Amino acid sequence: MKKCARCEQEFECGFEEGKSTCWCFALPHVIPLSEDEEEGCLCPDCLKKKIEETTRNQNEKQ
Repeated sequence: MKKCARCEQEFECGFEEGKSTCWCFALPHVIPLSEDEEEGCLCPDCLKKKIEETTRNQNEKQ
C-alpha cells in the first residue's frame, strides 16, 4: 500500500504489487512525472483532480 502525498489516503500501486502496470496508466497522460517528483504518487481521487486542474490550466493558456 502507498500513501497519497496530498491527502494521505492509502491506495494500491500495481508496481509495488509486482505488476507490469498500475491503475494510473488508464488515466490521461497529461502530467509529466519523474522519479525526482517532489509530490510523489497520488491516490486515484487526487490524481484525477490534478489531471483536471492541469488540463484546465493548459486550456486557459491557449
